Amino acid sequence: MSADLPASDGPPEDLAGFRPRDSMPSLPPGLREAAMERIAAKRGPLTWLRERPTGQRRALALALVGACVASGLLSIKGSGALAILFGAVAAGGAWLSLQPLHQPEVPRATRWLATAGAVALVVALAFLDPLAEPAPVAARLKCFVPGATIALGVYVVWRALSRRPAGFASFAGATAAGLTANGFLAARCGAGDWQHMLLGHASVLGVLLVLAFLLEKALPAR
Repeated sequence: MSADLPASDGPPEDLAGFRPRDSMPSLPPGLREAAMERIAAKRGPLTWLRERPTGQRRALALALVGACVASGLLSIKGSGALAILFGAVAAGGAWLSLQPLHQPEVPRATRWLATAGAVALVVALAFLDPLAEPAPVAARLKCFVPGATIALGVYVVWRALSRRPAGFASFAGATAAGLTANGFLAARCGAGDWQHMLLGHASVLGVLLVLAFLLEKALPAR
């Protein structure tokens, strides 16, 4: 055996002071209770929904969009093709806005172009029939209430499903909800004059986008 080897199997002198401590340091007062409260606050139906796999959350959102548009097609008085177009664009917005957290966000220019494109689509299609007979003034807003009700319902469900209901995702969800309502109205409403289409139909999307903007300003980031 070489004379350079240590005579003992014990640790070298420079490591002799590194001994496991008898006990871990105590936590600051109240830290454990605060952590347990935060864990408890994240339980419930909303947390359960947001923890579902992305495919399930998207399927639920698409089913809701489809059900709303299909309910308008059941007693069609307007344009079925236009209703399906709005429903398809709404489904695309819902799909995009519920992407997994690990995926990178859509480029900024694309995000805002998509939102502006949806608004332009609704406004442009309001003038689809420029020769349509104007509706009475009192009837120009008659579609706004049912449309806004459907849009708000879809948007509430979307926020319940979304893991990041902020930034572009919030506007994409609002756009999807507004377009869903426009799909329902396009099937159920036989009016075609631009004043009614703007005030009773397209305005629903505008209100949802304003709501998303206000929520962005009022709610803390999650």
